[in-house]
Amino acid sequence: MVKENLGHNITENNTVYSASSAVNGDALSHNALGDGFFYGDNVKQSYRKAVKHYRKAAEAGYDVAQYNLGYCYEEGLGVFKSGRKAFHWYSLAAEQGNAKALNNLGNCYAWGYGTPQDKQEAFECYSMSAERGYEWGEYNLAECYDEGFGVKKNRKEAMRLYALSAAQGNCDAAKAMQPKARFRRRLLRISKHLIYIIGTILFLLFIVSNYYDAKAYELYLEGVEAYGKKDYSKAIILFDEAIEQGSAEAMNYKGICYENGFGVKKDKEKAYECFKSSADDDCPQGIYNLARFYEHGKVVKKDLEEALRLYRKSMEMDNPESKRALERLKRI
Repeated sequence: MVKENLGHNITENNTVYSASSAVNGDALSHNALGDGFFYGDNVKQSYRKAVKHYRKAAEAGYDVAQYNLGYCYEEGLGVFKSGRKAFHWYSLAAEQGNAKALNNLGNCYAWGYGTPQDKQEAFECYSMSAERGYEWGEYNLAECYDEGFGVKKNRKEAMRLYALSAAQGNCDAAKAMQPKARFRRRLLRISKHLIYIIGTILFLLFIVSNYYDAKAYELYLEGVEAYGKKDYSKAIILFDEAIEQGSAEAMNYKGICYENGFGVKKDKEKAYECFKSSADDDCPQGIYNLARFYEHGKVVKKDLEEALRLYRKSMEMDNPESKRALERLKRI
């Protein structure tokens, strides 16, 4: 949905007149003086001073000034940006039938800006703005019918409203009526839906992945605790559960159990398989233990070159045992 800028209708004479009349509290003059400061007509531009005069006119109940002040709050011009205050001033101006304010109030409802999103309210605001002949109200209402936003899709009505808006010089409305532009709009809508769906799936996968990572780590720590207490049977059970959740560290510990016969029958071939699997998942200790097997020719053929490569890789991952192993091998 599209918003429209402030209407620029100030003249030099109006600016001079406003400065004198505003002293007496004339709302129209305060608004005109605000326009002068907003656009820098015959005075140094100052959004802050523009807001000062818009506020006086708005508080006096002048709908145009209320719209202008709402716009300043929406864009953060001369004031801190505030969706809530923009919505407030647009609402006051809209209550008096201000077509621009009704359109921008519709935007607030459409975007959930300064108020909870409400597609039906957005549609109603655009409808009232369009009924008053405002080109952007017509355009946004056309978009509602075109996209089924707050109302049932009606392409015929959308085209009628685009035509009304285009007749007032709205280039966006004219483009929206072109077949290629309509195809691009439909393609964009489909793309947005796909991006949302893909993003949601990736987010859920991220949550699930983090859950299993945390669960695996928790089981691994419980296994290490049992291992430290020499309760190897319990440790093996916990390591297996952690491995099912993808823990490379638990796989390394299981290899140590097989190598030494802790809680399981000693089996160096199974130990090698565990260390290899752990190393493939970039576990530094798993890489170190796999290097030991290559260095000493356990299960596999002795290969010092491969052992050195693995020790270096593990050392680069801050494994202190690998550093000591490399220093030892250098002395050989």
